[in-house]
Amino acid sequence: MSLLDRAKDAAQKAATSAQQAAQQGQAKFQAFQANKAAEDALFRELGEAFYNEQRHGGSRDRVIAALNAVDAARAAASATSPDPAAASAASADPGAAGATSPDPGAAGATSPDPTANASPTATYAPPPPLPTSPPTAPLPPSPAAGAPMTPPPPPGPPLPPGPPLP
Repeated sequence: MSLLDRAKDAAQKAATSAQQAAQQGQAKFQAFQANKAAEDALFRELGEAFYNEQRHGGSRDRVIAALNAVDAARAAASATSPDPAAASAASADPGAAGATSPDPGAAGATSPDPTANASPTATYAPPPPLPTSPPTAPLPPSPAAGAPMTPPPPPGPPLPPGPPLP
């Protein structure tokens, strides 16, 4: 085999490995985007449920269900793989290559829809109340209406001129 043939083979191998690396990078990027879209949808649902509860008398159960869905999605993503890109791909698209789908009858099995597993039971505990600040001293009383006010002190002597500016 001549030197030129070896160079061609090496160039072809390098091009093939570069193409494979680009495909893997594209797959990771698409998995990240899919996970981000799924997570954004869960957070949007949580925000809508909380706003509805606070402003329109909505159900607390919907807020708890949305919180449980977010927690379940995060747990599924972190338990699937230590690699964040692979974990996000598995949580975003359970039917994707490399993602395992659990037996529906198995203990701890989850549905692809995170909201399907969220029960409205209170698994979410609200945070403890914030500490209160110590009481402050009361402000001094304001002068009575119509009472004479003391004038400000007169201005002092003018300042001596400073060095000239460059």
